[in-house]
Amino acid sequence: MRRTYLFLGLIGACAVASAVVWRAALRSEAPRAGNQAPVASASLPLTQVILFNNGIGYFQREGEVEGTARVDLTFPATDVNDLIKSLVLQDVNKGVIGAISYDGQEPIERSLRSFSLDLTYNPTFGQLLNQARGEKVEITREVGGASTTVTGTIVGMESDAPPNGREEHSLNLLAAEGMRRVPLAQVQRVRFLNPTMETEFRRALEVLSGSHNSQRRTVSLHVKGEGKRAVKLGYVVENPIWKATYRLVLDKKGRPTLQGWAVVENTSDEDWKDVRMALVSGRPFSFQMNLYPPVFVPRPTIEPEMLASLRPPIYQASEGEEPGRPAMPGGGLQGGSQLGLQAGLQGGFQGGFQGGLQIGGAQIGGAQVGRGPGLFGDLTGFNRYQMGPGSPLFASSREGGRSRLSYEELLARRNEQSGKRAEARAKARDLGKSIAEGLSSLPIEDESGETYRYAIDQKVSLPRQKSALLPVIHDGVQVTRVSIYNKPIHAKFPLLGVKLKNTTGQPLMQGPLAVFDGGAFAGDARLPDLKPDEERLLSYALDLGLEVKPSAPAQSDELLNVLIRRGELREAYRRTSVQEYVVRNRSKEDRLLVVSHPVRPEWKVIGKDQPAARSRDLYRFEWKVPAGKALRFAVTEENFHVVGRSVGALRDAELTALIELGVATEPFKKALLVVQRQGAAIDANTQALAQTRAQLKEVTDEQARVRGNMYNLPSNSAIHKRYVEKFGELETALEKGRLAVKEKEALHLRLQKAYDAYTSQLSVK
Repeated sequence: MRRTYLFLGLIGACAVASAVVWRAALRSEAPRAGNQAPVASASLPLTQVILFNNGIGYFQREGEVEGTARVDLTFPATDVNDLIKSLVLQDVNKGVIGAISYDGQEPIERSLRSFSLDLTYNPTFGQLLNQARGEKVEITREVGGASTTVTGTIVGMESDAPPNGREEHSLNLLAAEGMRRVPLAQVQRVRFLNPTMETEFRRALEVLSGSHNSQRRTVSLHVKGEGKRAVKLGYVVENPIWKATYRLVLDKKGRPTLQGWAVVENTSDEDWKDVRMALVSGRPFSFQMNLYPPVFVPRPTIEPEMLASLRPPIYQASEGEEPGRPAMPGGGLQGGSQLGLQAGLQGGFQGGFQGGLQIGGAQIGGAQVGRGPGLFGDLTGFNRYQMGPGSPLFASSREGGRSRLSYEELLARRNEQSGKRAEARAKARDLGKSIAEGLSSLPIEDESGETYRYAIDQKVSLPRQKSALLPVIHDGVQVTRVSIYNKPIHAKFPLLGVKLKNTTGQPLMQGPLAVFDGGAFAGDARLPDLKPDEERLLSYALDLGLEVKPSAPAQSDELLNVLIRRGELREAYRRTSVQEYVVRNRSKEDRLLVVSHPVRPEWKVIGKDQPAARSRDLYRFEWKVPAGKALRFAVTEENFHVVGRSVGALRDAELTALIELGVATEPFKKALLVVQRQGAAIDANTQALAQTRAQLKEVTDEQARVRGNMYNLPSNSAIHKRYVEKFGELETALEKGRLAVKEKEALHLRLQKAYDAYTSQLSVK
């Protein structure tokens, strides 16, 4: 039996030895297998840069690789998103493009939460100590100017809010002599006695510090193939826009010359050495997308069915009871949030209250929390640290809750306010710009048109963090000297300027233009986007040698025609407006004056002085003013308009004036005579009706007087008999008067009806 055990032991030892030898052989063969295809490192120098004026740049690298190679490049962390979105790799000799690897980026919040002490949300001193419950520490406290050292185990933190004071925080410590409560304000120093905890804390701080300094990332590109071959790499990253600036040299003896320069900045950490440079004036669409940081999708937590428990339902109140207000002591519940209270109690106060639970006037989750009696009695000694991270009472509903705003949130709020102020400033700036453009005689519009590329003839070398002016244009242009007058800009003096025509054969991108006249600086102008052979006015100084005085426009109306259509009188007028400009040239040179006159809708310029050009809002008149002369120029405009009135509302004097018009036709005059006769008949009847009513009123008043006197006289007296006879005569006159009023009123209705029927249907030319 012992031999059997010995034999089995030998077999097991041999098996173990064989396994050890087999694993060692594998480990020894693995390096040999890896060394069969060594990966060579190659470099791809920067060879071409194309800059756009929309904030991006295209960078191309070219070089040779041999066999299977890896190209390592470093980029700022802010450029990795653009690299992932736009990077393109080309192996010219049909090599195989391998994977492109780069340094990952785990969210700093996930890294910080992996340590024993979570520094994610800028925790306070007390929150850090509360996270270290159960750890042994050595603290130094100061009481009355004397420092003492206490060693013990952290039991937890406690907060207390006295009724008449600010909230106080205390550290509960289990020392050798028992439990001690140390006010946090007295703690000067804390040292963890557990080396692991001390190391974890320092590592968390190193990770936090590393997130500030790790600004560069390594990108590795793998290509597979045989032999030497060319490789090209291109990508688009953020880059400052290139800007154009111009110089216009005016020489009376020679041809005006335009010099154009491009302002280029190399803000990268790499020198540009002999790169091919191109500048594009187009504006291709470009956007940023957050592809670099890893995204972790939160997953729901499913409660196992076997652990689910039946919860007692809450029934609605019957009529007569106040709904949503269960009878509980303390008066702490308000608003009808029984389900929120139930959820909060069942969750052990860890998930917060989702309803309207109110305890003494302050908010818990969806409710309020504060001092005073409530559901839990007096909350003066309520301990926020007992709620734990994530609890609403602890401070926030975010993971790893906190009792105050983080520094990042404070900056976010300040940035939001700053953004609103910047938006207001931008609106004010845009408003000022629109006003300036509305007043300017040189409308600057965004007319970049098609994409155009300026190729730099020579290769460019530009050290990192340096800028340069690169020549892009040096050519003669067609220029005419002018003085530009626009009353809203300056009511007295015009502006010195030029009429520039782009004869360079290539588009000109907008930019500042410095004007040099006679070898000296003359002023600055703004050059808009100009296509080939396009012409624009540019102003660069105030012309004090020329004075312009505009007069107030004088208007006059001329009646051209009258007609009646369906009872409406229509009068066609031609209105003429004349505005004069008195120009005095006090300089020793002749001037070509360009006057900007506003374009008015429905007005047309007439006369011999016609505008030389027209923009959307302005006419431009060109007048030559000899030196030392004063001239008067006039701008004449006309406008046609029609005035409509109802024929039935015209008075006799107006009808007479229309009949006597020289432009009135005979049918028109005859129709108005009919209207005039009918109107006169109505007026005569109206006057007679008014007179009859007045007479009737006199008879009525006299009858009332006689009746009053009769009552005061004896019935058998002679005077009484006279009044009776007179009363009878007045009654007869009263009946006749009433009958006459009725007849005249009926006549008025017939006349008015006939008048309205005639005038409403009248149509005559």
